[in-house]
Amino acid sequence: MEDTELGNKSLSRREFLAGTAAVLAGGSLLAACGGSTSTPGSSSTNYTFVLIQGVKGDPFYVTMQKGAQAMADKLGVKLLVDG
Repeated sequence: MEDTELGNKSLSRREFLAGTAAVLAGGSLLAACGGSTSTPGSSSTNYTFVLIQGVKGDPFYVTMQKGAQAMADKLGVKLLVDG
């Protein structure tokens, strides 16, 4: 494994990549938490989401579909269900 020199401390490639991934994930999280001035459904963009169920008619997936549809209705997006 190659080492990366950082000041007087030597990092392994694994430590360097893990740190980089953590910084990128943290930055993505902060960007996702940023405020928005638009309300759901107020933009002109129409979104469609697809839920692919494991087994049609299974109580678990029926409940999942109902929850997904409720959230889609709340957000003003279209939901397609298949599976």
